[in-house]
This record gives sequence, structure tokens and C-alpha cells, in this order.
Amino acid sequence: MLVEAAHAAKARPLWTSGRSPTAAAHPYLKDAFEGLGKPLFADSQPALFGAELDPATTDVLKKTLETAGILHETEVHEGDFRDWDPEWIRSKAREKGFETGLILTNPPYGARLEMPERELFTLYRDIGEWCQRFTGCRAGFIIGEPDDWQGLPRAHLFQDAFGGRPRIAKPLRNGPLRALFMLYDL
Repeated sequence: MLVEAAHAAKARPLWTSGRSPTAAAHPYLKDAFEGLGKPLFADSQPALFGAELDPATTDVLKKTLETAGILHETEVHEGDFRDWDPEWIRSKAREKGFETGLILTNPPYGARLEMPERELFTLYRDIGEWCQRFTGCRAGFIIGEPDDWQGLPRAHLFQDAFGGRPRIAKPLRNGPLRALFMLYDL
């Protein structure tokens, strides 16, 4: 989500790892593809922050950010988000001229990591408490619903733990899982 958010902030086409579409090499289509990869807001300097708990995944994240050309403009935190001081993040964002922002995350649903409902509730509650320290910002979450889940629907579990109803709730798919995108005003 971090790479997509960075590209959206600059109105740059989605990242394709430097590859051009095969059709761009066709003589009749070549002109149509010229300038296609240039961002509309090339001078935009978003404040980007990414956190990853797993060290091996952090290395993959950094490599992905490097390949996408945004590692140098991204603050990466390796560890639990609860250990990352929101005031430090806000001060870094203010240095770039931002008073408000958008938090985007795809927290665990318990599907691959097999987290019990009680642990998920605690995690979601902690996310809510952490996010509430970003008054004036917005926070968006993708919450999945595994087909074999027998407990409280994840969207309800998240809402109960986070506190309050989202401003926007839109269904979507995250790979094979049904999911819901929820946007909150903080």
C-alpha cells in the first residue's frame, strides 16, 4: 500500500518496476505511450512512513521501496507500531509542511497468522488508540473476512475495538478474501 500511496500522491501511474507494457513497443501505438509514465505532480513531496514487524519482511519492504524509487523519501520503522511515537511522526510530517495526513494499513485478519478473536480485538483496539493521536487526520483500513471464519465478522470486531463507525465502508476483495475498506476521520 505504501508504494501505491506514494504514486497516488504524485499522480504517477502505478509502479511497474521499470517495465513498459508490451503494446508500447508496437509502431502504431508508440506515440500513445510517450509521456505516460510521467507524474502529474512531480514536485509533490509526500511524507511517507512505513512500519513492519517482521525483520525479513522489512528487508523485502525496503527492497520494494528502493525498486519503486521511494526508499529515500520514506521513514521505515522495523518493529511493532505501538513502539513508534506518533509525535515523532507528526514532527517529521510538519518538517515537510503537513499538518494532516492519511494513515493506510492492512492489519492482520487472523487468516494466515491464525490469531484468535481476543488477540485480534486487542490489536485492533491498540491500532485505534494509536491512530487517535493523529487528530485531524484520516485512517483507512482493509479488513478481510475469511470464508471459513466462525466468529464475529471482522468488520464488526474492528469497529467495536477501534471505536466508532467508519465514515466510509466499501466492500472489496484482497486476493481471495472478501474484505471491507473502512475510512475514519480522526
